[in-house]
Amino acid sequence: MRVLVHAGYVRSEPWEGSSWVGRIAGGLAGRGHRVLVACDGLDDEAALRGCGVGVEVFRRERGRLDARPGPFVAWSRDVRSREAGSRVLSLTGLVEGEVWLAVDAGAAAGATGLFRTMPVLSAGLELVHHPWVMARALAERGAARRGLALGSVRLCFGEGGGGRVGIGYAGRPATRDGAARSRVRRLLRIEDSACVVAASLGALRRGALRGLMGGVAGARRAHPGLVLVAMTERPTEVTRAAEEVGCASGVVVIGMTGRVGDVLSASDGAAAVGGSGGVGSGRFIADALSSGLWVASSSGASGVSLLRREGSGGEIVHPDDPGRWAAALSGMVGRTGGIVAGLEEASVIGRIERALEGVGGARAVQPGGVGVVE
Repeated sequence: MRVLVHAGYVRSEPWEGSSWVGRIAGGLAGRGHRVLVACDGLDDEAALRGCGVGVEVFRRERGRLDARPGPFVAWSRDVRSREAGSRVLSLTGLVEGEVWLAVDAGAAAGATGLFRTMPVLSAGLELVHHPWVMARALAERGAARRGLALGSVRLCFGEGGGGRVGIGYAGRPATRDGAARSRVRRLLRIEDSACVVAASLGALRRGALRGLMGGVAGARRAHPGLVLVAMTERPTEVTRAAEEVGCASGVVVIGMTGRVGDVLSASDGAAAVGGSGGVGSGRFIADALSSGLWVASSSGASGVSLLRREGSGGEIVHPDDPGRWAAALSGMVGRTGGIVAGLEEASVIGRIERALEGVGGARAVQPGGVGVVE
């Protein structure tokens, strides 16, 4: 099967949604399909080609803040015309596909994230540096209309709903051996005897951040050896919140990192706090569960639905409640979760493959359907 994959700007940072472009395209190529990725721009072309796929790039010199949605959409149509006969998988909200799984952050998500985490005036000033947000919003609306006319099969990570078909979640287990654990703890200057909780902090509301840090302070009163390792785009805010409640000595802030697996290998538990509304690929929670860690998550974090299953290996905590966080974090001391099955990346790739095969004839999944591709 020939597959044309439309993608936006493919970033090299593994925490970016666009990191799925190489994983999905490479996974399809590994199943014997001829895959061409047509993207707006990318950080590392060699790495993407190393996945065994062809690559066409709209602008190789594209800057990260230099989005041009209109010209990119027009170029994508030209590529599609040249690749007539290919099944079309879109991984960007800017371009419709026969099968559509938008892994990039849309205009609404970007603007909402700014206003959720910043004062209104600061967020407004920040938007000055993102003049393409409105152009992207218009381009996304146009793509949505064309997708309806095309009868696009809309996919999403997780169970699905709202007219989207779920493809499940995929996790990559961390190395769980003593050598990796000790090495990472030495780098972070954490005692071997400490109970370490890896925390992924998404687009945090101030109330959620105060709730989590209050929970760390409460848990450390009972368990002074507990340490939270915070991965966040806003390290200054997290550090300040920890200082305000007196738990700064128990919080190691490392910012965003491409070595999440290393952090998980050194950890005894995991916490996810985010404002994604549950939308996203759920990678952090899936990785933690695949690594056998007990997970505490706020209700809005991506992948939280994994914790609603019986015997899930985790629990859901109200993000603003320091008492609930304290109890959840304290419960990780001396506790291990069982490795959760069914989070293999091959399963997700297989569901995407079956959706693509379905659009070539009788559709396996009808547009607007709800459920999981089996």
